[in-house]
Amino acid sequence: MRIIKSTRTFISKQALLFAILAAFAISATANPRANTTPIKIKIVNLKGYDSQDDLRDTLRYALYQIHDRGLSFWASQYPINGSFFDRAYINSVQIQKDHPPLHYKLWMQPKKAPLVIIMPGMGGHYQGTGLNAMAETYNEAGYSVAVISSAMNWEFYLAACTSKAPGYSPLDAEDIRSALSKIVADIKKEFPGKVGASHLVGYSLGAVHALFVAQLESESKTKIGFKSYLAIHPPVDMLNALTTLDDFFDKWKEWPKDKVALNIEKAAATYLAMIKKGLPKNGQINISKNTAKIIIALAYRYALRELLLAVKKEGNDMKLIKTPYGFNNNDLYRELDTFSFQGYASNFIKKSVKQKIGKTLSMKTLAKNGSLHSISDFLTKSKNIRVINSMNDFLLEKKDVKWFAKTFGDKALFFKYGGHLGELYTKEAKKAIIECLKPVK
Repeated sequence: MRIIKSTRTFISKQALLFAILAAFAISATANPRANTTPIKIKIVNLKGYDSQDDLRDTLRYALYQIHDRGLSFWASQYPINGSFFDRAYINSVQIQKDHPPLHYKLWMQPKKAPLVIIMPGMGGHYQGTGLNAMAETYNEAGYSVAVISSAMNWEFYLAACTSKAPGYSPLDAEDIRSALSKIVADIKKEFPGKVGASHLVGYSLGAVHALFVAQLESESKTKIGFKSYLAIHPPVDMLNALTTLDDFFDKWKEWPKDKVALNIEKAAATYLAMIKKGLPKNGQINISKNTAKIIIALAYRYALRELLLAVKKEGNDMKLIKTPYGFNNNDLYRELDTFSFQGYASNFIKKSVKQKIGKTLSMKTLAKNGSLHSISDFLTKSKNIRVINSMNDFLLEKKDVKWFAKTFGDKALFFKYGGHLGELYTKEAKKAIIECLKPVK
């Protein structure tokens, strides 16, 4: 195992915006708040949370940051009081022969402690701000913590993906489980006697993957041995949820052409100010709902573009990308930017799955097999799985909330507000993600 002390990477404001937003998981369809039918599920209020709506609540995810990030430069240079971000090690393991190693970030407790592994949302990188903030939450509660990149991030793709293109949860979960097995073994080898019980946590797409990994673990004779699983804001139907981002992205077309760049620039400035200074005194994010959709969609299109670039670089594009990979990729980027999520799913994922399993699956079947409905019997019976969500997560339809209540019962906790991941910075949410590692008796 190669161990390197973590260093910060300086990036542009635009790239910073993309990197922070890319930890979100994808958009959805309906807001369940209009439901008048009582739902038997545990709902928790957030003290002082001034909800705006499902989308702008979601943007508050960017407030989930490492709390000691304000240290001075000189203070951060000392390991004793340096930033949590920089106190980690970046480790690597070889997953596939003749592929680059897969990196993961690790914070170890000085004495034996339980280990939490966290998986981010679609396109999330192991250096992501929100992912590292969640690691801090668990580390401060006494856990050793490891974080990895999303299965739909370019870094994981190059190191650990065995499909031509990721995005089909049943196959992605197999690659993730293989990687997790080697990561856990690597940590135990490097720190003998210091790893207690292991737990798997995922949010958004990472939450979906955590649940599929749990199902694979239950059927495997050779187990990694996770004691519990926590899925935070998992979308029920990930493939269909991904494609709705295309509708979000198209909202810019409603603006006058000469105002598009200016509107996005103003929105980015407002958003970056919130990231740096927190919410304004009025507790509101001064961005329109349509602008919020565009910001989220742009971030995910950026993540998709970087994934497709890696696919092209590896020669796995299945002749779907016409522009060659070269030293100057401006033309290639322009072509990659034309791919919507619907286009990616109906072309890349569909063709990749056919090559992997030897038969063609319809988009309806791909969506069905990749949804949580396909493993609902397992999820209902499992005692060591917990779920956290919010009642106004725009990834969820009214029927999805009912499905969570029926499937998980006491194993599910819903916050009244928060949109998609937008409550994680609150004290109530931080407390919940710690307590929910304990299985329901």
